Amino acid sequence: MSLLKKDISRTLVSLAMGVFFALCSVLARLDFFMELCGSVFVLVLCFAALAALIGAVLFVIYGALTNVSFLLPEGKLRNTGLRRQLLVFFAAFFILLGWFSMWMLFRFPGCLSPDSTWQLMQARGLEPLSNHHPIAHTMIIRLCINLGFAISSNPSVALAMYTILQAAFLACAYAYLISTLYKMRVRLWVIGVIFASFIVLPYHGSLSATMVKDVWFAAFILILCLSVWRLMLSLKAEGRASRWDLSLLFISALGMCLFRTNGLYAFIVFLPFIVVFFFKKSKAAAVLPIVAAVLALVITGPFYSALGIAPPDVIEPLAIPTQHITRAIVDGAELSEGQRELLNNVVDIDAAAELYCPWLVDTVKHFIRQEGDLEYLSAHKDEFMKLWLELGLENPLSYLKAHIDLIRGYIYPLTDGTVMYLYFTEPPLEGMCMLPGPVAALLSAMAVHMPHIPVFNLFFSNGAAIWLYMFLFGLCIAKKKYSQLILFVPVLAVWLTLLVATPLDNEFRYVYNVFATLPLMCVVPFSHVNCNKAKEQA
Repeated sequence: MSLLKKDISRTLVSLAMGVFFALCSVLARLDFFMELCGSVFVLVLCFAALAALIGAVLFVIYGALTNVSFLLPEGKLRNTGLRRQLLVFFAAFFILLGWFSMWMLFRFPGCLSPDSTWQLMQARGLEPLSNHHPIAHTMIIRLCINLGFAISSNPSVALAMYTILQAAFLACAYAYLISTLYKMRVRLWVIGVIFASFIVLPYHGSLSATMVKDVWFAAFILILCLSVWRLMLSLKAEGRASRWDLSLLFISALGMCLFRTNGLYAFIVFLPFIVVFFFKKSKAAAVLPIVAAVLALVITGPFYSALGIAPPDVIEPLAIPTQHITRAIVDGAELSEGQRELLNNVVDIDAAAELYCPWLVDTVKHFIRQEGDLEYLSAHKDEFMKLWLELGLENPLSYLKAHIDLIRGYIYPLTDGTVMYLYFTEPPLEGMCMLPGPVAALLSAMAVHMPHIPVFNLFFSNGAAIWLYMFLFGLCIAKKKYSQLILFVPVLAVWLTLLVATPLDNEFRYVYNVFATLPLMCVVPFSHVNCNKAKEQA
């Protein structure tokens, strides 16, 4: 008991993390636990016992890691001058770019996701621009495609231009992480393990060669976190903010806001934390994120409207309530005459219920979009939301299960579904392998078989990545590194937006930002950035 009182931070965070992990486990396997326990009272007791057990284990683990550091000893010098940092950066960049290029050649000229196929049509002017997918990303596609067609009439060349640019940007972000870790005097073996992970784990290479906004979004968030971390060091060590870090802070903040719709929402959540943190230390570091957020709101609002860019249709923001309502009907919920009339005026609700998919909202959403009356839904949106609330109060368990089915892969490591991170080029851009047979066989084996290796498959688990993120967040609290908690906020805010309204369970690219920033977060609790001035040798 005296030990618990002595280290109150470690005790409280261990209990809090125990509650979090237990809650995720119970929710993800709710049917199993309800059947096992038999009553709500017993379920609550089981939950409390599980939380206490996990908390006790975490208390011991956090204690064992209290004095672990990944930094070089204070007496050991390292040349961290600008020239050496640039050397490390460019070495990492060109190695990673070469590796990512092999994945492009594996499925030349690159791969398309279903979403990017639609964006490609917008970029070519075959469809009107829509803010359903980020316009900033669509404009990059348009720039690369137009440049490619200026060089050659071959569409594969045009798509390859985009793939090369995206791979270079992702390699640049990861190289900046490596050079920053070198600057922060992180031990070389730690840097080596992190660098190797970008090559060994195939999803980095596969996604680098796939036209998806999530790669750019993840890279921007990584650069944002690195900029904040570097500013923390420079302000503590030198009393001033680096102009380079301030510039990257602004650019990456704007990128986070513009390259995913939920990125803007997540950044607004992050904004008060970064403003309060830097307000007394650096006015520029506090103001620039505000400017980025305001600029993003202006661009996505009045600017897009002035250009005639269409916002998402009415069913898009109502997809989650529609999923809840459909699940309640599937479970046998009774509708009043007025409720059934309202729903049937939108779409044949019984036909929609037959299309219900527990882990995907698109089946019902697309049915309503194709067969329903969207004008009626738009005119009666308030009544629709009122119906959603009323039905939810009558059928809370159906709503809860419907939502859990959509977020299970984001809260629990041991899900049944296979993580999807491989995409293939669709006609008319038929993908072709331009690598020698043995090299192609190696990449194919990495992509196909690695996710199914026992234990190693946790490196591919969305839920495991989130759990590790939360574990490291708790470790920072246990080690009393409170100032560094701000680095976790951007990604956790994005994750929270997924918990509120994700259209698809266990989609890897939705949380690729977690995997992209996880190497940094694995170092943060074991560093002492805010304690002593880093020793540099020019």
